Amino acid sequence: MLTSLSIGNFKSWEKLDRLPLGKVTLLFGENSSGKTSLIQSLLLLKQTAESYDRAQPLNLGTRETHVDLGMYEDLIYGHEVKNRLSFGFGWREAGGKEIKLSTSFSYRKKALCVMNLTMEYEKITASLTRGATDAYEFSFSGEKDAKLGKTKELTPIKFYGFPKLVTQKHPELSDLSLKVEELAAKIYYLGPLRVQSLREYTWSGSAPEGVGKSGVTAIQAILARKFERTTMKKTEKASNIDIEASTEKWLKKLGLADTFAIKSIGNSRQYKAVIKTPGYKHEANVLDVGVGVSQVLPIIILAHYAPEGSIILLEQPEIHLHPLAQANLAEMFFELAQERNIQFVVETHSEHLLTRLQRRVAERRDDELTNEDIKLYVCKREQQVSTIEKLDFDEDGRIKNWPPNFFGDTLSDREAIMRAFVKKRKREMI
Repeated sequence: MLTSLSIGNFKSWEKLDRLPLGKVTLLFGENSSGKTSLIQSLLLLKQTAESYDRAQPLNLGTRETHVDLGMYEDLIYGHEVKNRLSFGFGWREAGGKEIKLSTSFSYRKKALCVMNLTMEYEKITASLTRGATDAYEFSFSGEKDAKLGKTKELTPIKFYGFPKLVTQKHPELSDLSLKVEELAAKIYYLGPLRVQSLREYTWSGSAPEGVGKSGVTAIQAILARKFERTTMKKTEKASNIDIEASTEKWLKKLGLADTFAIKSIGNSRQYKAVIKTPGYKHEANVLDVGVGVSQVLPIIILAHYAPEGSIILLEQPEIHLHPLAQANLAEMFFELAQERNIQFVVETHSEHLLTRLQRRVAERRDDELTNEDIKLYVCKREQQVSTIEKLDFDEDGRIKNWPPNFFGDTLSDREAIMRAFVKKRKREMI
C-alpha cells in the first residue's frame, strides 16, 4: 500500500512533502488545480519500471503508455529546464515494513540524469549522489564508501536501481529494486474518458493485464476470469471472484441494472454484454442503454479483476452517472478497500461521492475502515503554483474545515431562491 507521495518541480507543483495516502484517498479541486498531476507521478513510476530501457532514468511516455508527459521542458515546473525534478514514494509491504524511495533529476547536456537516489528500508539507508564531474558516489547508513570512490560506473539503473558494483557488496539492495518493480506492478489506472461499449467483443483467450486506461479490455477481463473459474478445481473457486456476478451486484446497487451477463454469439469467439435496466422486461445490448453504464462498467470490473492488494488510480469515476449512482460508487470503494485490500486514489468533482463516504464514516462498525484509512484533499492553484489542503473530519463524518465555495456557492443560491420567493409573494399580496 502506498503511504506517502512527495513531488518537487513537477508541472504546477513546486513542492509537496510527504502527502499521506489512505486506503481510500479522494482528490478534489477546480480544473487545472494539480489533481491529475499527482496521479501522473505514480503513472510515471509505473511506466518507467515497465520499460525495457534500463539506462533511461524516466520513461516520459508516448500515446501508447499510461501517460504521455512530452519533453522535460513540458513537465518541469515553470517550464524552466534549470529546475531540478524530484519524487518521493513511501509504501508498506504486506508484512508491515515500510520502504521509502526519494530521487531527484536534472537536465544536463540535453539529457535527463539522476542527481540523487536514496532508499530507506528498516535500518538500511543507501544513497547514490552525482557530483560536478558527473561521477556518482555511494553512501551506506550515512557513511561514504571510499573503496567504491567516485565513478560513472555507479550510475543508477533507471531511477531506483543500484548498479552491480553496489549490489555485489550489498546484495540486499538488489532486493529493494525488485520491491520498487513489485509496487509498480500493483498499480492499475483508469482514465476519465472510458470507451463506449461495443455491440460485439472478440476474445482471443488471453488474460489482459488490466482493463486498459480507457476500459477497452474490460469485457475481455471478465471472460478471462470466467474461463479461469471453469477450469479450476472446486476447492480453488472460493478464492476466485465471479466478476460477472459482482458486476451485476454493483450495477444493481448503483440503480443502473437488474441483470448483467456476457453471452457468446454462436460458436465463434464473439461475445456480447447484455443488461436489463430497471423497469424493463427484456434484455438489451449494453451499447443500447444509457452511456453511464458503459462509463462505470470498467470501474466495477477493474475493482474486482485487479489482484488483492492492488492500487487503483481513477480519474472522474462519476462521469455520466446520476447522483444516487455516484453516492453508491463510494460504497464500492469503501467495501472493496476493506474486503479485497484495494487502495483507491481517486480524482473527482463529485459532492455525492464525498457525502456518502462521510456517511459511511459516521455509520462505520469497529471492524471497518478508520478515519486514518480515508484521506480527503482539496487541491488549489494560486499564481501558477499548486497547493493542497487536507480535509479534517470527525468520527461522525463531519468535515471541520470546509473551504469556501468548495462545491460552488450552493448556500448563496438557496438564499437567493428564498429572497426571490419572498419578493414574489410580497408583489402578489399588493
